[in-house]
Amino acid sequence: MKDAEATEAFIDGSGIAITSRLEFKGTKTFFIRDPDCDVLELVGPGPTVAELIADHVHPS
Repeated sequence: MKDAEATEAFIDGSGIAITSRLEFKGTKTFFIRDPDCDVLELVGPGPTVAELIADHVHPS
């Protein structure tokens, strides 16, 4: 899914607990745990990691 709100609704509707939510520069991120308690990070659409790093290394 490319829509963060639809992804969140799907997760909630599936009975999966979202353990944390973050938003950074317009990118929504959700953290959930799998049955083995491993943390999974679901990152919504937004700037690419390369763009975020470039902004950090070479601020405007």
